[in-house]
Amino acid sequence: MADVDTLLALMGGDEPAPAAGAVGAQRASQRRAGRSGPPGRQELDALAIKELWNPSVRWNPLDDAAAVEPLRLPSARVELARQTAVRSLQARFKAQCIALNTGWSEPEVNKHFECWMLDASIRRPADSPGSADPLLPPPKTAGDDPGLRKALFASARLQRKAVSRFMSDMQKAVTKAHRTVAQLSSAGGGAQKRSVQVSPATVPAPESQPGQRGHEQRQQPMLGWDGKAMLQVRYGSTSILINQCHWDKLAAMLRLEIGEAAAEERAERDVFKERVFCLLVRYNSLQGGGVHGGGFQAAIPDHVFDTLLRHFDVCFECFASPLNSRYPHFCSAFPDTDAPFGSVGSFFNFKPRAGSFEANPPFVPNLILKMAEHMHQLLVRADGDHTHAEASGVDEGEEVRTKFAGSPLCFIVIIPSWDTTMGWRALNESPFLAH
Repeated sequence: MADVDTLLALMGGDEPAPAAGAVGAQRASQRRAGRSGPPGRQELDALAIKELWNPSVRWNPLDDAAAVEPLRLPSARVELARQTAVRSLQARFKAQCIALNTGWSEPEVNKHFECWMLDASIRRPADSPGSADPLLPPPKTAGDDPGLRKALFASARLQRKAVSRFMSDMQKAVTKAHRTVAQLSSAGGGAQKRSVQVSPATVPAPESQPGQRGHEQRQQPMLGWDGKAMLQVRYGSTSILINQCHWDKLAAMLRLEIGEAAAEERAERDVFKERVFCLLVRYNSLQGGGVHGGGFQAAIPDHVFDTLLRHFDVCFECFASPLNSRYPHFCSAFPDTDAPFGSVGSFFNFKPRAGSFEANPPFVPNLILKMAEHMHQLLVRADGDHTHAEASGVDEGEEVRTKFAGSPLCFIVIIPSWDTTMGWRALNESPFLAH
């Protein structure tokens, strides 16, 4: 368990020394390759794929933990309408913050906006009129967000009437956004005659040397972090960038999900472009439709995943997306756009009876609390305690408990040490907590 201790040291801010023999092994590997310099392009490509995800490890559920929805055809036009609606909401939100003299910086406004969107969505009533939209917050909860109210009161010592007007205005804006997107969705996306196009992304080349003939500005490929050309996925006048490695990853995920033959059919290849476009626009919209989000989540590096896999058999994330998932299957916020790429749906509809899972949720207090409550119910059921199971409403009989006897259920949770929040306390005080 030395590497587990190393990870804990890193989390504590220490800088542990390299493992014994690690440097020597690396140099020996270079000598075997006949060189002592840096790795070549093929090795870098392999390293990039390894760090991006691990497709060789598959989740093998012991039960029907998730009811996966059938794949839906994407609609670029509807997704763009949804993005426009979110941008309009964010602009209204920002204008209200300025008018109330909250003193929030732009990153703070973005963070509060994203938290408001997520918080309103996780408190979504089952009978909410806007519950069908996968991204827009339902009007009922959008107009009554305790977290945002508290933040507004704390920022500028506002009076109750001013905060109520703020919330009422946002509720009206959300209602209008729902109406616009719903009308387009009910019409099947409208007359979508355009198709999604994919091409290499380019940037202007450096200035020509003095005396060089020609006035046309030359273009050169835009390179991503992996040194490969970025791709531009375009629908009409809207384009969005994706790294070549992520494009390849999504293509591989789709093949794993629907099969090699189906993925290679021409019709599916065309739909694949639209699926990727809608996926990218959706996650861009989650950040308010802008480039920079509020930054309420942190990724863990690949060696952490490798250690969790080695020691705890963790090969499934409870909060991920097709773009950042480590393994082919995971839970995510948007089954409609993510299911073709391996998502089994929302974690809050995920009900495993056994297995080990990593949970690194968005750092939103109410979401962390809801996660803790869901985990507690699942662990009570897995524990097989009659009294607690019946009290939690999850007891399903002796036959089911016997079937999974001896199959442990484990969640490894990664969150900030917010010891004053209810979610952190629920986890820290859990009878199932193990250090």
